[in-house]
Amino acid sequence: METTVPAGWFDATGLRRLADPSLSVSFYEEGVYCGSAGLFRLWHGVYEAWLVLHHAPRDTWAFLHQLTTAYRLGARMTRAHRIQAYCLAEYTSGLAVAKRLGFSREAVLSCATPTKTDLIVLAKVRR
Repeated sequence: METTVPAGWFDATGLRRLADPSLSVSFYEEGVYCGSAGLFRLWHGVYEAWLVLHHAPRDTWAFLHQLTTAYRLGARMTRAHRIQAYCLAEYTSGLAVAKRLGFSREAVLSCATPTKTDLIVLAKVRR
């Protein structure tokens, strides 16, 4: 367990219809739940990254470091050659987190949400 999950994280998501629990982690700071992240298998070698924040952790850099470590470990465990993510176009903080994690912007899905908001398609591709 210590070799696959960074300090401060543990397997949390037991909702198999949403994500594989072995590829999902939650982040707690001083016993307070901050959020969850993980990889969802779309098809062989292609995964979708997801992140849900309940509230922003106080130590943003430590959080980003652990999030980056978790996604790298997940990519290695799954042998994923592509991890993709989506972010609301106006959510600049989310786009900054994705960039920090190494995702590149690929496309814009215009009016993709029920409220007609644009989504940015992001991806990390291993060549």
